Amino acid sequence: MDAVVSTTALHWLTIAEPQDFYAGSAGSSRSGGAVLNGDNMPYDRSRPVSQLLADRRRQADLHDAFELRGVKTYDAWWQEAQYRLEARAEAAERLRLPVRRPRRDGHHAPYSAHVLGLSEAQFGEAATI
Repeated sequence: MDAVVSTTALHWLTIAEPQDFYAGSAGSSRSGGAVLNGDNMPYDRSRPVSQLLADRRRQADLHDAFELRGVKTYDAWWQEAQYRLEARAEAAERLRLPVRRPRRDGHHAPYSAHVLGLSEAQFGEAATI
């Protein structure tokens, strides 16, 4: 495989999970392969200016999407999604399948944990574009 591509998923990884994910990605891709992640991730506490700038950009994007374009707010989306999550959980329980609900408790791996995981998996570069 030449690339592992993810969009709006890897930010759900907890602090302990990026290393295993990237090690598996490295093992599945050919030498010189890439991981491309289109996602929003928190910066760690050692990068307060980067986090401040990212937060400002995100707020401007949310204002544009929610107020100017009429897209639902996150809270409204989650309220609607809750019904679907509950229905999926009930179906999985009947079929005895595990259900992994998205975490919204702030215990997600910061950007630096992803960079470390990529580095330890021996990907050549880790950068924000």
